Amino acid sequence: MSNVRLAEVLKVAGLDELQGITQDALAQDFMPASVVGLSDGDIVGVHEQYADPFMVEMYGEHLYNEGKVAANMLAAALKNRREPGDMYGFQRFVASYLIGSPLLPDSTAATRVYPYALVVDGNPVPLARSPEMITDYGACLSSRSIITDQINFARQGARPFSYMPISRLPFVNQTLGLVYDQLLGQGGKDTAIDKKIFVGLEDGVANGTNEMIEAQRAHSAPADIMDVVLCNSSDHMSPEDLKGGIENAHTILKDDGIFVLRLSDDHTGEGASTPPEEALQWALDAGFAASKVFRYETESSHNLGRSLLTGRIVMHSMQTRILTK
Repeated sequence: MSNVRLAEVLKVAGLDELQGITQDALAQDFMPASVVGLSDGDIVGVHEQYADPFMVEMYGEHLYNEGKVAANMLAAALKNRREPGDMYGFQRFVASYLIGSPLLPDSTAATRVYPYALVVDGNPVPLARSPEMITDYGACLSSRSIITDQINFARQGARPFSYMPISRLPFVNQTLGLVYDQLLGQGGKDTAIDKKIFVGLEDGVANGTNEMIEAQRAHSAPADIMDVVLCNSSDHMSPEDLKGGIENAHTILKDDGIFVLRLSDDHTGEGASTPPEEALQWALDAGFAASKVFRYETESSHNLGRSLLTGRIVMHSMQTRILTK
């Protein structure tokens, strides 16, 4: 467990009147709810029932359904004449708390990366070359294992790939950055950023990839810079964001580059995913060839944020499409 004091959390969040909450309540109630709201951004499909009126105000059911938990923390603080706090600082703080906490399950991404192959849900996918750049759409807490794979490249004498996770908010990138400190020692995160082996984007998938393409073209450089584009789960993306990312995947991938597109079969109700065949059609319309699509189905858990909040791991049928440019 991190040695961070509760008072520090509440001061950074601007919620000093919650000082009466116990450390256990922080671990079991307040912090997981914050993490879910911060990491999911767009879609949060579950919620806790709170008896305390102020907790209901911060984490009420409608806020979970609309994915506005983090933003509402500011609104609740302002309404109650509290200091709103620095939300970026709060997300950074939550990341530092969580990375050393037993609340964070030992989870791995669906895709593991090796010098000449990916392994997706246990299925080997050969690569045309050792990857130099990989981007991760809707990166989440499970993406920590991709950083482990990256560091293993160096330990095996191979050049580590540059990893570019794309999220909507600072929380995920702050958490992933701290993994370098865990694996490489203090200062590992700063070294990874300086060496450009970790380049986190926080503009959403569509905007992030648009900016990537525009920046390359502004310097008269090719836009096809990625060897692998990962979309291990669409839980953290709106359909519009996902569509923009899929359309841009064909542009940013090198020839023979791999696009891993994993989508839940659960595309009704809360936490709904884009239907897999609709997403695949977006990819085909963007230029991927139907003859270069490998598809399969597997059972998998998804949405670590929900698991943190509820303590339950729910299995879903996942539809995976491996597309080659």
